[in-house]
Amino acid sequence: MPRAQSNPHYRAALRVLYALTPIVAGIAGWQYLQSHPQHNPWAPLDLNDPPQGGPRAQSYEAA
Repeated sequence: MPRAQSNPHYRAALRVLYALTPIVAGIAGWQYLQSHPQHNPWAPLDLNDPPQGGPRAQSYEAA
């Protein structure tokens, strides 16, 4: 093991980084879904929502 990685401060900083990364990603994802509810896969379905623009929707429009 290299000398820098055996430093206890280095290992503590890595633990903090590994703990904060999923927390920050979760908060960012939550805020994104709050501002873009149409992209939320767990949102209840509503027939009044506009159709999504996937490849099948484009091929049906062309036909």
